[in-house]
Amino acid sequence: MRMSEFVADRFAAVFITHNFGKLLFRSRHFNPEPALALNMGCGSLRHPENHTGIGIRSYEKGYFESGLLINNILNMGFAGFGIGSFYRFGPYAFPAWNDNFALKLTLSFSF
Repeated sequence: MRMSEFVADRFAAVFITHNFGKLLFRSRHFNPEPALALNMGCGSLRHPENHTGIGIRSYEKGYFESGLLINNILNMGFAGFGIGSFYRFGPYAFPAWNDNFALKLTLSFSF
């Protein structure tokens, strides 16, 4: 989902992630952990007529994206950096399939 793409005053979201653990090659600062993610959400805006001058839309039909993450590519003890690729699908997907891909950076902390 792009920043400020959807607006809602009532919404529900579900974020499901499965981490496969340390299955790949490991070293002191290289500890990759592959993970799968599924993000879903829906929301509505009660009075859209009050918001004039800007193009807004809510996401009543549901927003869906799934992705593959590789967390902790660079592990610095208390924090880990990684990368992920997500694909957007469902009613708000773009017509061109390659516009539905997003590359995201991950940051994880150890407590």
